[in-house]
Amino acid sequence: MIAVGVALAVAAACCYAVAAVLQHDAVHTVIDGDRLRLTQLRAIAGRRRWLAGLLALCCGAGLHVVSLSMAPLLVVQPIGVLAIGLAALLAVSVASPAFAYGRENRQTAFAGTAVTPGGSSFGFWGGALSTWRLTRR
Repeated sequence: MIAVGVALAVAAACCYAVAAVLQHDAVHTVIDGDRLRLTQLRAIAGRRRWLAGLLALCCGAGLHVVSLSMAPLLVVQPIGVLAIGLAALLAVSVASPAFAYGRENRQTAFAGTAVTPGGSSFGFWGGALSTWRLTRR
């Protein structure tokens, strides 16, 4: 049961990453300055990318709730950190060519992505070990 919960938590992290990238792209195409006006907010809410991101966010939340019902919080919650690295990789891959092919930006995105699984696995194994110790008593 815990393995299924972990798999669902990974799927939820993927949904969260896709949602973040889609919604960021939708906002970036509408806003030209550093302020958000009400008319721009309405324009963002009507964009298909924003709505697709909202759907991905809802799917991720649903998967997260189901994964929490199958695995302990200490195991599931650190897996959600994977969304950060996945969002960074997705953002670099769908960004404009000037950004995507910039050497510094790629290195930063890949460095952040490389660190994320280490932190997630540390949290996962720490949570799994503490859960195992609590259930052995």
